[in-house]
Amino acid sequence: SRAPSSRSPGELRRRRWADARKKARLLEAELSALIDSHVDIDCLCCARDDSDRVRTSLQGASCVWVTGGNTFYLWHHMRSSGCADLVQQRVAEGVLYVGQSAGSIVAGESIETAFWKGWDDPDVVPGVEWSAETLDAMGLAPDHLFFPHYSPEFEPLVQRERVKLPPTTAVVALADA
Repeated sequence: SRAPSSRSPGELRRRRWADARKKARLLEAELSALIDSHVDIDCLCCARDDSDRVRTSLQGASCVWVTGGNTFYLWHHMRSSGCADLVQQRVAEGVLYVGQSAGSIVAGESIETAFWKGWDDPDVVPGVEWSAETLDAMGLAPDHLFFPHYSPEFEPLVQRERVKLPPTTAVVALADA
């Protein structure tokens, strides 16, 4: 078990962002070589990039890949920046959506599964009251909630929480590869 980091949340976010940009450059090179054509990958941060930059990038995208992190932080900034609305529009136009971890959760009807394990701190966004309205997500898969990082140890938790949902709501448990 690793000791908790003494780095500030801001420093951790900066490091994760630098790592994401590095991975994007590597993926861009690999995909370009694989299909023998140049692939452009544009990394956005809906917490930092202005809405014009987000809009311009998403308008030209053929795929939207939303990574993980704190679900509450991600969802708050996707909503407040207008990114969530743009992603919904682009997906309705046929653009492929890929969600990783928190990115999968925000694709569902609600982000309530982020509360189930207690891994994400909802207080990461000061002043936000998480209610039914603020938990409503993009609904890219209607009547579905996503539960990433599933393993058999979480089955009792998923079953206990699933019965609290409307009977028409499906929970998709996503195991790590």
